[in-house]
Amino acid sequence: MPEKIIRTFRSATRVSGIGAAILYGLAACCLCITCVYLFSFVNMGTDYHAVGWWLTALASTLSITLATALLARFLQLFCRSRSPFCARQSHRLLIAAGLFCLHSFLNSIVPPFDSMPVAFAGITLVPQSGLDLKVVVMVVFLVCLAMVVRYGDALKEDSDAFV
Repeated sequence: MPEKIIRTFRSATRVSGIGAAILYGLAACCLCITCVYLFSFVNMGTDYHAVGWWLTALASTLSITLATALLARFLQLFCRSRSPFCARQSHRLLIAAGLFCLHSFLNSIVPPFDSMPVAFAGITLVPQSGLDLKVVVMVVFLVCLAMVVRYGDALKEDSDAFV
């Protein structure tokens, strides 16, 4: 393989590995947030009228967690697999896109957790402005995807040279 392709592949795998680690960390944060809200739901003793809201809001938070984990897995397999471009990788991206759509749809039905105060065990969690994890997930993934596309372009140029 030409040196340019090898260099591009190495930088793409390095960035993808770092991106996968960051996204797995963000997925873990999202899962912790989901667990806190699930714990508060179980311990609040809400009335039956609020159960639908809680379940919809929990599904919304869980969908962003699963989408983040799928994107992390995509990057992890790109940096570790001998065949990073396969149908399963495409399916991961499509499922993650569907989960992001589900998350957006569910947030349009009910307000997201980050806009609602939550109380349990005498403690009230009040929303604060801060970092939006969904935006961080997309930025990290898109930077890594740009490197993957650059490697794919280098492979295409190399294969065009043979023809």
